[in-house]
Amino acid sequence: MQQNDTLTAASQRAAQILGAATPTGARFRVAAEFLLLVNAPLRQAMEQWQQNQADRNARAPLSQ
Repeated sequence: MQQNDTLTAASQRAAQILGAATPTGARFRVAAEFLLLVNAPLRQAMEQWQQNQADRNARAPLSQ
């Protein structure tokens, strides 16, 4: 998630620097929009997975 957040921020910054009206700036803007769209459900899925793992570990018998 940190890498996605970093890539999103970098894409947004590149779009600002290059200008959204330029072809490259527009591509960076679109990439940032896509990453923002994908990051929210991915974050939710990861949190759900982590909770499922924690629940499973809490139910598992202790092995020694």
